Amino acid sequence: KNLFDAIFSNATFHWIKDQPALIEGLYNSLKPKGRLVAEFGGKGNVKSITDAISVAAKNLGLADKAIDNFWHFPSISTYTTLLEKQGFEVEQAWLFDRPTKLTGEDGMLKWINQFATHAFKNLTADEAEAVKSLAIEILKPKYLRNGEWTADYRRLRIKAWKR
Repeated sequence: KNLFDAIFSNATFHWIKDQPALIEGLYNSLKPKGRLVAEFGGKGNVKSITDAISVAAKNLGLADKAIDNFWHFPSISTYTTLLEKQGFEVEQAWLFDRPTKLTGEDGMLKWINQFATHAFKNLTADEAEAVKSLAIEILKPKYLRNGEWTADYRRLRIKAWKR
């Protein structure tokens, strides 16, 4: 308890389900006046990808098996309220678009296979491949340009300190 002057995190918080427990742990780990700087997926992050997976699953009759709520992408107000309830003083919070290039024609498939595996855990391998293929076709017109994919990242950056 009260061990650290500062905590920095990049692209981690959106993977953690129990946000109040996370924030309590962060708060308890910081010395008084300790700083927290974090950036993670914010409201609307990769929405086109998750929407495409949902639409593909629905169109293939698999909507009841696909999972689309496995990340926590909060708004500024939601997250700053959680921090303030714990006792943090929020100095700054930004929500901003950060389009991210995915290398190669198979960049979107690689991204889905690396980061969105939870969406397919209730599907057979064949069902998962069908959903991924259709989702990629849905995304292609808007997010594939000159052989390179772009993911629609939206980041939430927080600067706060322990009161």
